[in-house]
Amino acid sequence: MTLETSLSLWMSFMGNALILTFITYYHIFIERRYSPFLSTYIVFNFLFFLVAPLAQISEFNMMEAPTFTHHFPFSELTFIKTNGLIAIFNIVFFLFYVAGKDYIKLKKQITARKSYSLSNIFFFIVLSILVLIINYDFFLDELSRPSWLTSTYSVSYLLIVKKVLFLMPLAGVILCIDYYKNSKINTQKWILATAMLLFLITLVLLFKNPLTEKRNALGPIYLLLLFLFVPKLLNSNVKSTLLLFVVMIIGFPLSQFLTHIDYGFDEILSNPSLLFAKNQLSEGYMSLNYDAFINIGVVMEHVEFDGLSYGYQLLSALLFFVPRSLWVAKPDASGFVT
Repeated sequence: MTLETSLSLWMSFMGNALILTFITYYHIFIERRYSPFLSTYIVFNFLFFLVAPLAQISEFNMMEAPTFTHHFPFSELTFIKTNGLIAIFNIVFFLFYVAGKDYIKLKKQITARKSYSLSNIFFFIVLSILVLIINYDFFLDELSRPSWLTSTYSVSYLLIVKKVLFLMPLAGVILCIDYYKNSKINTQKWILATAMLLFLITLVLLFKNPLTEKRNALGPIYLLLLFLFVPKLLNSNVKSTLLLFVVMIIGFPLSQFLTHIDYGFDEILSNPSLLFAKNQLSEGYMSLNYDAFINIGVVMEHVEFDGLSYGYQLLSALLFFVPRSLWVAKPDASGFVT
């Protein structure tokens, strides 16, 4: 990996790194209140505004005409301006955070907890099995289809099945965990609940298979499972920051060997060496999953040439439910415009 850039660009990245390091120091060693929000803020800044753009620069050094996936050309001046805006935002955010956090009062509310029975868990098991039977062809297609190949199913069908129906087993897992917290469970019920939990976790692994599902869907699910089974891993600022750092900056990029490969699940099972046939770790940072940094530069250039839209571009997001057949002048999506 080569990182040959100008001194000014390096200094701009170094400045942001120092600001984030100071915020991290405050969060871990000074702040007494548990704040997973600030932990997430710190890790996401490190990933999308430091690690990703630095990896992108290393890829640009090997290109004759450095450009991003969406054909935006690389410019050191744009990167320096972007780092300047990010630095200002981080400083302003931190000052407001420190000044305003004491005004947020946390109230402890004691509410009666509803205990769920085994029949509720069994309902989600039956529902999950029905979902698998009805969508069996789709399930097999997802296992065999390489990640680069577009699905033949409609977008609405994919959203309903993958984002709603395939999450049914996860609801059952949550009910199982709640059921275990009931101290009046006898041995027979405990064994039955354990069998149900193992079956539901198996369904979760099938529906949200790490080899076929994208990381933006896997992250919340597996982090939720980790929080449910081992809540002590996320009960302090140090633990939450460290866990998110390992998962987001180390774990997710490494998972690209599984989620961004050019082969189907059945091909991988027959020949596991295909997982390491190509080093896609650094190339993965060039994808649109890590374009948060350069999108700031895209916006700056768009405003420079076309001026401000004064919120007009947000109308298509706020009024997404209005079809273009009725609203002919509906603004295009920001990603398409830029």
